Amino acid sequence: EKEEALKYCFKVLELDAEDRDILTDLAWLYDTTARYEEALKYLERLEELGQDDAWTNTEFGYCLSKLGRYEEAIERLNRALEADDDEDKDVAFIYARLGWCKRKLNMYEEAIEDFNQAKKWGGNLAIINTEIGHCYKAKDEHKNALKFYLQAEKFDKKDFNIMSEIAWHYGALEEPEKAINYIKKAMRLGRNDVWINVQYGSCLADLEKYEEAIEKFEYALSLDEEKEETELAFVYGQLGWCNRHLWNFEKAL
Repeated sequence: EKEEALKYCFKVLELDAEDRDILTDLAWLYDTTARYEEALKYLERLEELGQDDAWTNTEFGYCLSKLGRYEEAIERLNRALEADDDEDKDVAFIYARLGWCKRKLNMYEEAIEDFNQAKKWGGNLAIINTEIGHCYKAKDEHKNALKFYLQAEKFDKKDFNIMSEIAWHYGALEEPEKAINYIKKAMRLGRNDVWINVQYGSCLADLEKYEEAIEKFEYALSLDEEKEETELAFVYGQLGWCNRHLWNFEKAL
């Protein structure tokens, strides 16, 4: 009951404005309720009181990263790594956050190094492998990206985003049957939006299953969902291509 906890923390501050434990609790409570600007105020107060440990700098880095202040976040996270208080240092989390910040700054090679460090320190989780996959995807290295998305699947078989990424990369590597297998997994897990149906249609078209592909593309167009112009251009292009192969020239035009 975090809102109740905040009330009592403020009562303590009225009695002692320099109570570090309470200031720490306030920073944490605001962080965990996604009020990062408020959290930073109490972290800055802790810093004024001389607190410069791993936890405080990790929290600084996390809040700054959530606010899109990636360079500042990286500086704080590095300070957290350098801190001597090993007991309160979550090294795997710090490296993971460093990697996330660097990926956002398009520093993909450095991000991959940090994510691998996170894995080394016990963070070999679905999210870490997914993040490495995102980095390789941004570098157009589809085989490497796929390798890490498949590793992520081993840790979480119920995340349709992971299944969708695997499907996309199999499609990019011109393996439409494998792509469809993962598209179906994503759809069984609840994904049924424009993107997944367009991917499905594209793979069916690659397998020369033109009638089924047309059905998927038309269903994607029927969905009450905002569609980008480039997405629409691709769908209409695919519909034209499928209809041409079926000799439906008027429809193709």
